[in-house]
Amino acid sequence: MAFEGPPYKRAQDIWEAAAEQLEAGAFGEVVPKEMSGLLHKLLSEEREDDEAARLWGCAVARAAVSAPDRLFLASYLVENLFVALDALVGALTERLRSGTADRLLDSLQGIVTSIRDHPDEDAFSPDKARFRQIVHERKKAEHVDTLWRQDFGYVYWSHQGLRLIHALRPVDRQRYLAMLEETALPQAVEQELWAIDLRSNFPELLALLEAAPSVQSAPEQPQWNGRMTAPILLSVAIEHVNTAAGAQRGDDLTEEQ
Repeated sequence: MAFEGPPYKRAQDIWEAAAEQLEAGAFGEVVPKEMSGLLHKLLSEEREDDEAARLWGCAVARAAVSAPDRLFLASYLVENLFVALDALVGALTERLRSGTADRLLDSLQGIVTSIRDHPDEDAFSPDKARFRQIVHERKKAEHVDTLWRQDFGYVYWSHQGLRLIHALRPVDRQRYLAMLEETALPQAVEQELWAIDLRSNFPELLALLEAAPSVQSAPEQPQWNGRMTAPILLSVAIEHVNTAAGAQRGDDLTEEQ
């Protein structure tokens, strides 16, 4: 069904206004007031909610591609608008497929470096000291099973920009996983690999497991080398299988009754 009428016109206004202002240098932490007002009006139209958010995500993506050094801020412009985030990530993926996205890759690498160098910045504020202790203890761990247990406690951690690394996964799984490894932070790897779109996609889980780096430095060295993506992917895959098996058992019981 075509997206028509006054809401569509307002969506077009957002697309152009957002792209022009963001590309002109208004790519800031706060959405310009007039753009915010237009967005609010669009999203208040229940029937056009998803389409409005998609257009907003595309506008932000167009600006982000032209100014990749401000990529991290783009994630805040689509915060809590999941359709807009999907549109942004999709546009970044297409740019990465083009083979002319060195600056964009550099920006994604910058997000990874920020997480690696300042892991506690995205921990829940009252628990930052405790989080630093957890990170320190986990880095000293010698056994891979520490990734599957909360041996050192739990502190809420979430990084807004990490979601944008997701754009690399359809283009280059090995590089995507390598970037996650470079965060040197299990919480970052878990946040990305436990995403709902991945844990419900078993073929993609298997493809990522195949692409994941080995947990041994060499066959003759059985010790864990600290790599995190394969063990965490294995946990996600096992959870997927258990959930699917549980659903199947439920269906079987229903049929028997």
